[in-house]
Amino acid sequence: MRRTINLAVIAALIITGASAEVMVSATTVESHTDGKSIGLNLWGENKHYTDDLTVNVSGLGVNGNKYHNNVTGIYALDGSQVDIDKNVNVTVANPAPAESGEKRRPDLAHYYMSGIYAGYGGVTNDGDNDDTRITVQGNANVDAIGVGLQANKDGYIRILGGADVKTHPLTTSDTYSALSEEGFVYVNTGMDGLKPGAKDVNMYGNIGFINKNYGKEEYIKNQLDA
Repeated sequence: MRRTINLAVIAALIITGASAEVMVSATTVESHTDGKSIGLNLWGENKHYTDDLTVNVSGLGVNGNKYHNNVTGIYALDGSQVDIDKNVNVTVANPAPAESGEKRRPDLAHYYMSGIYAGYGGVTNDGDNDDTRITVQGNANVDAIGVGLQANKDGYIRILGGADVKTHPLTTSDTYSALSEEGFVYVNTGMDGLKPGAKDVNMYGNIGFINKNYGKEEYIKNQLDA
């Protein structure tokens, strides 16, 4: 498997009590493989980017007998807190996107391909975590095969500026420019989603609100029959 991952950062670690936050200046993250590929893969981590963040990812969701490789730009779970003081730019190339999940069903494929994903917060099999939050003070520019902005269980994506989100039609599974599934996606509407702003917002693709949640695993099993 070909795998190239480059991370250019200038970082300082600030520790207060038991919590830790990594502050990072202008950053470009690259992840290019012929299978699973994730630019920022954050599990219970706190990251603070003080300048623009650029993430470029390429991979293959389907490769040989692998049919649901995760190809995602920013993947935050387990109560991760990601703060970006300026703009975020994400590009995800995936010429063979996932066709299903671990269960061979096409309605699960969208969990394995996103520009920006926040989810799996709160109480999970990994413990009792905070909500997972990604907050962008500036604009979000996303061009992704898959879901542009995906907020899953107890996940928040808050774009306080404008947005230009491009997704691409797929014949093998559903896809969305923004998807809320037991999570929250706020674009140009403030920290709480209640304050409409005046920035330009361009979303190319479906907007999804799904009343089910069994992505990485079955988060709340008693809702599967709802």
